[in-house]
Amino acid sequence: MEVPSQKQTANLTKSDKMKDFKRYFVIALAGLFLFPISTSAQTLPLTSQPRGNNIISCSAYEAITYNGHTIDQINATEGNNNSVQSLWGTYSSVDEDENVWEKVFIYFNNAVVFNTERSRLTVIEIKDNQWVIKVLGKEIRVGNSFSELQQKFGSDLKIIYKPDINPNYAVSFNCSGNDFNGLLIDLSTETNKVVEIAYFKNP
Repeated sequence: MEVPSQKQTANLTKSDKMKDFKRYFVIALAGLFLFPISTSAQTLPLTSQPRGNNIISCSAYEAITYNGHTIDQINATEGNNNSVQSLWGTYSSVDEDENVWEKVFIYFNNAVVFNTERSRLTVIEIKDNQWVIKVLGKEIRVGNSFSELQQKFGSDLKIIYKPDINPNYAVSFNCSGNDFNGLLIDLSTETNKVVEIAYFKNP
């Protein structure tokens, strides 16, 4: 997936943005996590379940930070413009589509999407290396290689590939019993480097 420039991002239409964000819901509903796992032994702190995503404790999952803030902290803003700005500073733009109950905050190449009917976060999409994700206290950025992720999380880190759903490889993190949201890390099949990081929650 090509990472757009700031100018390209600014020129995206509202329809294009909404279509891109909905990809994560389609991926989840189409069964992204229904992938076979390898038979290699697992190493702590990551373990796997039959669906193939990387399982961490639910407390560790809830402690994941997205450019410095947990999902609970982001949800606490309820999508209020001033509250969102207090987390990450001034956004590039904000679009609201009442027809689909979505409000999209654009931070250059990154986006934060709220469901306005339920006043909760549904998508975070990160396409530049300025926003840092922390999982188990370890930093993940766009541009990291898969080998760098393995150094941080262990050589048995699971990586998913299903081209009919997603053209990239993906590393996913979740906690046991949670089927409603997740963290996806897309890696280019050509460079094996992270090109996009996304949190999604089914509406």
